[in-house]
Amino acid sequence: MMSGDLGMHGHVVKIPELLCNRYKPEIGNPQVALNLLRAYFELNRKADGLAILGKLAARKLESMQPHIEYWNAQFTKMK
Repeated sequence: MMSGDLGMHGHVVKIPELLCNRYKPEIGNPQVALNLLRAYFELNRKADGLAILGKLAARKLESMQPHIEYWNAQFTKMK
């Protein structure tokens, strides 16, 4: 997955640049949303992270619930 590869090779800034206008969390692969969440967290982009998180949570994917709770807690702590 492109977003994961970018993150693993130190190109976190590129993840939102390349994906935010293309990726639709309402229908897309949830793993991409998790990669975007990590990138937004590392880039201190709380509002963007919470927006993706809300759309991902709205899908009510049981397998994603632990991830949603984790990232919600992380973004909530962020100033």
